[in-house]
Amino acid sequence: MRPRKNYDLVFTPEKRAHPGYRRVLLGTLSQIMFPLGEVYAGILYILVPVDQWRLMIVLGSIPPFIFLTIAWFMLLESPIFLAQHGRFDECYKVLNRGSVPIPVDKQNQI
Repeated sequence: MRPRKNYDLVFTPEKRAHPGYRRVLLGTLSQIMFPLGEVYAGILYILVPVDQWRLMIVLGSIPPFIFLTIAWFMLLESPIFLAQHGRFDECYKVLNRGSVPIPVDKQNQI
């Protein structure tokens, strides 16, 4: 069986939800974070003495808090959440930031 023309080896939702110029960057970042975390854990294992396990936990929790802070300000609200709460104008803005904008005449069908 032949693969489809638009065959993706790794399907991630962020690659479909963003404009084309961001897809490659987001796909790469989503795949490279696990190896970077493993390297960071290895460096902590080498630098932090074994009896200082609490320090290792604190240092290991720094990157997630940094990424949580960045995500808090950069992620958009869910279009489903916005539509369920009657905030349709914001819903259309979020949906139009994706790869395929919704035409104005089709917005009332959502």
